[in-house]
Amino acid sequence: KLSALTKAKNGEEIEDKNCDNPVKKQYELGQRIGISGTPAIILDDGRLIPGYLPPQKLAATLNIK
Repeated sequence: KLSALTKAKNGEEIEDKNCDNPVKKQYELGQRIGISGTPAIILDDGRLIPGYLPPQKLAATLNIK
C-alpha cells in the first residue's frame, strides 16, 4: 500500500488491484432484511430503531437513564 501511494504521489503508474469489499456485502444484507438507511440499530429482541434519534429519545428507547 505504501509503495503504491508513493508511486501515485510521484506521478508514476500503479497496477490495478482488487480487494474484498465488506461494505458492499453488509449493504446488500441490510437491503435483504429491509434496512434502507443509517443509522439503524437492531436490538437483541429483534426490534429495529431506524434513523437518527436525539440522544435523549434514544436513551429513553433503550431504557438508559
